[in-house]
Amino acid sequence: MNAFSLAQREAEASAGPAAHLLSRARTLAASGRPDAARPLLAAVRRLGGDGDAADQLEAHLLMQVGRAAEAVSLLDGAIGRLQDAAPSAALHLARAQARLLADDARLGCTIGRHIVANYRRVRLFHAIAHPTAELIGRLAADLADKLGIDVGPAGLATYKDYMGDYQVPLHPRVIRSLGLAWIDEGTRYNFHNGEHLTFEDYYRRYIAVPVEA
Repeated sequence: MNAFSLAQREAEASAGPAAHLLSRARTLAASGRPDAARPLLAAVRRLGGDGDAADQLEAHLLMQVGRAAEAVSLLDGAIGRLQDAAPSAALHLARAQARLLADDARLGCTIGRHIVANYRRVRLFHAIAHPTAELIGRLAADLADKLGIDVGPAGLATYKDYMGDYQVPLHPRVIRSLGLAWIDEGTRYNFHNGEHLTFEDYYRRYIAVPVEA
């Protein structure tokens, strides 16, 4: 068992009932079962679990049914509470989601809500500034609509996901914290040269690359 597997098991062993319910709710949400996830979120709050994480997942569920205003309100509340605590992944996530939804409203686009609704379910980025071909297609469709260009019922043509030639790996703790369903500890990432390595192997190789003077 490697260090990351051991850390994951220790985290699961120390997690209380509320944390397990939240994890289950994330799984149900990612599988398109929001009605089954909502009662679990209510239970998380009753048990005194991570209310801010529950609010963020609830906002995700609201976005799935088109209730954007309520989703933004929930996220704004979470941001207000988290700002009083030390900076955390939850705070950054809430801020990012609120910014995306606010930009959608300001610009009359849909790309932000697509990211908020789907980032746990499918890969949308290969790296920070490397969106997938599917996400670029979504953005192009938004722009075409703004320009009054009718792309027809078939939509825009697909093309090679060329930005996938470079991928940044995610730490297993980040994967668990965000409840990402499309990735796990064993996922392999493109290491620049076409090799596909796990998180641990990727960073060991990255650290070992000699620095040229």
